[in-house]
Amino acid sequence: MEELGIGVFMHKYGFLENLLFPPVYLDRKKLENTLAGKTILITGASFGIGEELAYSLADMNVHLILVARTGEKLISIKKEIERKTAKVSAFPADIRNNDEIDELL
Repeated sequence: MEELGIGVFMHKYGFLENLLFPPVYLDRKKLENTLAGKTILITGASFGIGEELAYSLADMNVHLILVARTGEKLISIKKEIERKTAKVSAFPADIRNNDEIDELL
């Protein structure tokens, strides 16, 4: 596996896999221009894909709204991202709970 960035690894596929599933490359500059000034809600932001997405967008001019059940880790991630460009709001909530969704909204 080849490391791409903050904890992101890319599996090296064989010829047939690349033929059937060609690699997709992210145009980071185009993404930054498209997202500039936008608000992005990320659920599950304290682990896995949600956490990686939050860190990936941290250097962009966006407002990240991070939502996750684990409040302590969420606050830790918020503090790290605040050192970057993005504005960050964090809300500990379980989106399976209607009362917590209402409070989030």
